[in-house]
Amino acid sequence: MFRRLSSSLPKDPVWPHDLGELGYFVNEDDQIRSIKYPTQDFRYYINKNQRYNEMHGAAMNACIRNLVLERLHKAGLDAIRLPLGTGPEDPHVPILVSPDLHLRKRVVVIFNEHAQELGIWAYREIGTRSTINRGSAVDLVRYLQTPTNRHRRSDCPGIILANPGQLLWYRKGKRAISHAQRHVLPRKSAVHPPVTMASAKNLIPYNEDPEEHVEYIFREVIPHLCNPKAELNIIAVSDASDIVAKYIDKHWEDERRFHERITAMVFTEPTFTPEDIHNDDFAYFLTRRARGYILGAEGDPTGVLAPKLSFDRNLNIYSSEEKEYSECIMPAIWRVMIDFFQQVADNDEYSEPEIIEPPDEEDAVNGNGFSGIGDGIMWGGANGHGVNEAGFTWGGANGHGANGDDVDRAITDADGVNGDAVEIVLADAPNEHGVNEAGVNGHSANGDAAGIILGGRYARNGDGIHGTGEEEDPMVINSE
Repeated sequence: MFRRLSSSLPKDPVWPHDLGELGYFVNEDDQIRSIKYPTQDFRYYINKNQRYNEMHGAAMNACIRNLVLERLHKAGLDAIRLPLGTGPEDPHVPILVSPDLHLRKRVVVIFNEHAQELGIWAYREIGTRSTINRGSAVDLVRYLQTPTNRHRRSDCPGIILANPGQLLWYRKGKRAISHAQRHVLPRKSAVHPPVTMASAKNLIPYNEDPEEHVEYIFREVIPHLCNPKAELNIIAVSDASDIVAKYIDKHWEDERRFHERITAMVFTEPTFTPEDIHNDDFAYFLTRRARGYILGAEGDPTGVLAPKLSFDRNLNIYSSEEKEYSECIMPAIWRVMIDFFQQVADNDEYSEPEIIEPPDEEDAVNGNGFSGIGDGIMWGGANGHGVNEAGFTWGGANGHGANGDDVDRAITDADGVNGDAVEIVLADAPNEHGVNEAGVNGHSANGDAAGIILGGRYARNGDGIHGTGEEEDPMVINSE
């Protein structure tokens, strides 16, 4: 039997945590590029041995973290250790906050997903797709702290960047790390397994997992650091969305007065359902002052409303311009989120569009119009990209079916309903025939100049399109 001595095993690769020594630089467009080939972005695969690639990528990520944290500090954020009052060598997790939170009238609290590190939205966004500031919280923080024509700097909201991703304590390095970082800690050799971190000594008190971290932020950080009358705006990313929503639901009306202080919320890729929300008042709040953003369909701009998903979730769900990776939703639409918070802050009566049940497929195909709805509702998005529901392509705003544009849309790929080709004019067109010879289930509109607008009354009981030639103003549900 043969055995191999540990001294003969390949050494664990080590790469410098320095951008220049790795062969990269930050160009004038804030992109990380190769020094040797200035048009080439970060190259992950450099060796057939995956451990070399992992350690090389980890070194680049460490450089990115250092750059991002340096910029966030320059933008005015301070690092504090949790639990509050913990010493620098004791187990702790860092978060970033505005230094004068106790003076701010409004505070934006951001919970990132557990797979990312402090201040980082997506490494892929920084290293290959765009810029350092876009792929991290740097642009968002700077935008929040920039006074507008209507607001002084002292009126800008405060910021709390939570850190549910780095909740393991690396005792040798005396720092908090993420689960991904654990796999790239130094090993005895390149073929040894990852460092085991199963001991209680590797856990951070009161922040042992993302659920405890969220609770600590709400139970300790906000009460101790923020003005007790400050309004709270909440952003929860990916898996943090469910954790935050369920926690607030449970504590909506306790002594911390979340029901009075939280004025708006935004979630990315939320998966919680109405069954997960038990407080009726909080459920009502979600319909009025909260939004969800998900991966968008190809060709859809930011802000297209998904009516069926919104109804199922009891939360207005919008598409983002990001089409591939959920971790890249934040870089794509953080500005939309912050502007939404400003809208709410400027208007005490602000309310999201009412969530109404969309037509189901059976009713739509059988010509029964809208199931359970008295008036047809135009489920419109922005820039003319509507939402395809039950075989009907509902037109959006900004030039498609609005403002007098003659835009034809066929039902179920121009096959109409029950085989009749139906042509719907999405315009205020008094001289147009509402239905081209055949209506729903073969009933015409009696040749009346219907000037059909999506949003008027639709065919009920197979009687065509209202059949009166009357026009009615549509109720447009839009993202803006």
